[in-house]
Amino acid sequence: MTQDRPFQTKASEVEVFGTPLRRFKGKLMPIAPPQAVANRRWAEVKLQFMDIEILPFDDGRPGTLTPYQYPVAELTFPYITSQSGAIGGIGWGGFLRTLEQNCKVDDIKACEGKVVLMEASDETYKDRNTDEERRTIRWAALDVEGMAPAMSEAEEFNHLIGLIDGKDDTAFATSAFQDPVGRKHTDSILNGSFVQGLLASGKITQSDDGKYHRASAG
Repeated sequence: MTQDRPFQTKASEVEVFGTPLRRFKGKLMPIAPPQAVANRRWAEVKLQFMDIEILPFDDGRPGTLTPYQYPVAELTFPYITSQSGAIGGIGWGGFLRTLEQNCKVDDIKACEGKVVLMEASDETYKDRNTDEERRTIRWAALDVEGMAPAMSEAEEFNHLIGLIDGKDDTAFATSAFQDPVGRKHTDSILNGSFVQGLLASGKITQSDDGKYHRASAG
């Protein structure tokens, strides 16, 4: 028995399925490529977090099922790039989908070194080979500190109008490519269709000096 793992005598402290963590935030460390695992159908991707802070759920439930005193956490995902189906939903592809939907982040590598808010739900799925119910944990990324907050399409549109206000084409493109939301629209900004669409819809105007301006309401 190791010195940092005391003898467990209480039912509330025994090991639970997988990690006991269910909601926490921590600094995401550099991510290694997927690794093959003996006797496993899929390779695995591990996410490691430093300086974690366990947080309660919005409804007051604790963010861990049993006492957890360590400053680090490691989560393991089957390397399944599909986002659909029971297995795909809990795999790497399903997790990346939550990062895109909740945090508006397309590439998780951009989150390395940043504090990520993680939340898990306990679920079951039916094994297609044995027809047995199996337990699993589905993780989702809810927020990335220092990244653009989750926005609706309308909010993104309004954000970009604010970004172009008072700028010419060059200044807008420079600002957009440095902006997380702007980078999602690189192609339409480069080919000019984004700006032309704003002009055609009357959302912006262009002055004689080549600068764009948000159209006044009404």
